[in-house]
Amino acid sequence: MSESLINQLVKLILEKNESEITKFLELYQKFDLFSPIDKENNNILHRITFQNSTPIFNIFEKYLTSTKEENELKLLINKQNSKGLTPLHYSCYKGNIIIIKKLINLGANIKLTNNKGLNILHLASQNNQVNVLAYFIEKYNFDPMSIDQAKSTPLHWACYFGCENCVDYLLSFKEVNINYCDNEGKTPLHIAILSENVNLIKKLIRYGANKNIRDNNNNTPLELAEIKKKTKCNFCFEKRKKNL
Repeated sequence: MSESLINQLVKLILEKNESEITKFLELYQKFDLFSPIDKENNNILHRITFQNSTPIFNIFEKYLTSTKEENELKLLINKQNSKGLTPLHYSCYKGNIIIIKKLINLGANIKLTNNKGLNILHLASQNNQVNVLAYFIEKYNFDPMSIDQAKSTPLHWACYFGCENCVDYLLSFKEVNINYCDNEGKTPLHIAILSENVNLIKKLIRYGANKNIRDNNNNTPLELAEIKKKTKCNFCFEKRKKNL
C-alpha cells in the first residue's frame, strides 16, 4: 500500500473518524497491517492502542477476525516495534482493560518484554495504572517483584514517575521488597529522591524504607538528597527525625 494511503488511514485514526475508517477498510480489503507506518516500526495497531480509542479498536478487531487466519493474526498482534513494544504494551500503559482483554483473546503474548526487559507491570507502573497491575497480578499471577534488565522493579518505576497509587498497591504485597536495589544499587527511596517527589519520599519512609542503604556510588538516600541539593527532600528527612 502506498505511503499516501497509510498516512490517510493514520490521519483518520488520529481524528477518531470511525465512519471513514470503516469505509477505508471496506475499500482496501487487502490493506497490509504489518507494514511499519513510522521510523519506530510501529504498525497501525500500535497507533490505535496508543491513541487508546476502544471504538476504533473494535472496528479493526472486526476487520482482523474476518480477514486474517489465526496464525497470521497472532503475528500481527504480537508485532514489536523498534523498542520492542507491542500493542498490548501500549494498552497496558494507557490502562485500557477492555482493549487489553480483546488483545489477549486475539492471541497477544502477555509475557513479552521490550528491548530493555520491561514487562506489562513495569509499563503500567510508569503511568499509574493500578487497574492493570491488579488485573495481571491477580488474574495471571504476575510477580510484583519482576525485574527488567536494569533490575528495576515496578516499584522503582512507580517511584521514578511519581505514581502514588501504584506505589500504595505494590506495597500492599508482603513479597514486595521496599529496599530492593537495582543495578546501580538504588532502592525505590533513592529513586524517589532523584525524582524530587516529596509525597513518595514520606510514604516510603512511613512504609519502612531503609534510609541507610548505600548505592554503587556509596550514597545513602539522605546523602544523595544532600548532594543533589534537594532541599525539599532534606526537609522530609529532618521532619521524620523530629517525629521519632
